[in-house]
This record gives sequence, C-alpha cells and structure tokens, in this order.
Amino acid sequence: DIQVRAGGSTGLEINQTMTSDSSGILYVAWQDRNLTYDYIQIYSSSDGGATWSAYGYVSNSSAHLKEPSMAVGEGSQPTLLVAYIVDDGVNIPCPEVATTPLGSFSFTIHSVPWLNFWEGYAKPVIFTDSVHWSGWFAYLTCEGIYEAATDNINVCFWRSLDYGASWQYASTGGPGVIGESDDFAWRDADGSYGTTLERVFLATYNDDDNTLYMVASDDFGDTIPSTQTAINTLPYDPIHPVNPDIEAAVNHDNVMLVCTHDHSIDGQDDDDIGQTYSTDAGNTWPNPLWNLEGSTNTNEFAPELTANEGGDSWHAA
Repeated sequence: DIQVRAGGSTGLEINQTMTSDSSGILYVAWQDRNLTYDYIQIYSSSDGGATWSAYGYVSNSSAHLKEPSMAVGEGSQPTLLVAYIVDDGVNIPCPEVATTPLGSFSFTIHSVPWLNFWEGYAKPVIFTDSVHWSGWFAYLTCEGIYEAATDNINVCFWRSLDYGASWQYASTGGPGVIGESDDFAWRDADGSYGTTLERVFLATYNDDDNTLYMVASDDFGDTIPSTQTAINTLPYDPIHPVNPDIEAAVNHDNVMLVCTHDHSIDGQDDDDIGQTYSTDAGNTWPNPLWNLEGSTNTNEFAPELTANEGGDSWHAA
C-alpha cells in the first residue's frame, strides 16, 4: 500500500478515480470532505505510483462537488478532464466538467446542459477517443433521476467536440438516451471507446429485469440506437450495486465487461465479480458471466476495469 496523500487530512477521502497519460504519468482524484463543502483533490505520480504530489483541486464555495471521474485527451490539445456532480442543497445535483492542460494546474469550469424538472444526476463517467489522434472528442454519461419515487432512472449522455469546453446531447435519444420512454431503473451507466469499428459504448444495468445492456454508437456519439443489446441476465439480485464497467480495446474488436453479481447459485449468499467479453466489437456476448474469484463466501463488489490499447491485457480491481 502506498499513501498518496501525506498526513494532515482530518476529513474523509472517498470516491477515488484514476487515469494516466501516454507518458506514464498517473493521476488520482477523490472527493475530499476536509472543508465546509466537499471538493475534488487531484494528485499525480511520475514514477509509476511510488511517490505522489499535489496536482491541483476543484472547489465551489457554495456547493459540494461529488463523485469525480477523470480522463485524458492528448494529440494537439493535451488535456486532463474531471467530471463530477455539483450539489448545493438547493438546486438538483447536476454534472459539471473541469479541464486543465496537461502539466498545468489551471482548471477551467465548464457547464453541462441538464433538465431542472428532473430530480438529479449521479455517478458521472467521462472518457475520450484514442490519445494518438491530433483531434479528439470527449464523452460523458451518468444516471439521470427522472422520478425517484417511482425508481425511474435514465442513462444520460453528452459529448464534447471542443476538448471539453462545451457539451451537447446526442442528436437522437434526447437527454435520457436509455430509459426516457419507460419507467425502469437503468443503473450505473458506464462508457468506453474503441474497436476497429470506432464505437462509443454505453453499458448499464436494468434493475427491473435484472439484465445488463449495451448500446454502441458508430458515429462518435452523434446518434444512439433506440434498442439495447442484452448482454446477460443476472439470476439473483446482488446485495451491492451491480456497477458494470465496460472497456473496449483500440484498433481491436475485444470488449470486456465486469460487474458485481450475486453468485448464490453456488450456495454462498454473497456477492462476487462477474466478467464477460466480446470478440466482435460488442455484437455478441457469451453467457453466463464468468465468476472471477471462484466460490468464496465473502463479498467482492465495486469492480474497476482497464484495458491496454493492444487489446490483449486487462486489469480488474
């Protein structure tokens, strides 16, 4: 275990997220509860994570900043992007994005369009295209709570064509690209970009029919299909959030997904980590989920997944 932040913090540090750039510099961010209002603290490491130093922070003098997610875009505009939820206790919790040039500590805040007659947004995930392109797009997805009392939750999606400065909905699908026309609970939205088909992937869990779903956009997120591909139906409701994490390889058609699932079928009443994969750019997925750690009687949950661009190495925590 390596301590990222030295002593002196009297608050809670929660909701950690990590990313890296092509030079190997690592970035970690978290929601820090050390002040009156929670803020986003970012540290970086240039020696493979052995030592860490403060990179910068994003704060709001009248609102909590929650649930950070980070991404890097490079090419002609090397940028660190941080997405999070703004919660001032008055307006509905809404997404926001801060950006800074790589190597700089000057964050610029960018607004994301949201609907004030919805009841809130949660769990943002931000990601970008390949770092090798001179120009790149950025993508953002999260849960959109339409009506909490009826558990009506959508998957919301935006994209940025100007390096995170401005954000727009997809031209099809509306603000809720998954779930806007139904009353279901579409939970734990996640996204990735990759494969030879250059697809934007969105993955989610439908809490009403216990099924993992995926949609793939073939025009860089401009249009989102109105129908979803069912990846896998979970036989039991897990104790913890399913939290699917999808990752696509770049220039290869391998796509992997991990999630929390209840492996009660083995007689153990606990949550495990399930994994499935596609070798044809997400068109087909094998069933059932593979149980990563075997039939243990302890809980495993909240998985995080990453893939190398070659498509042959995958790492799950």
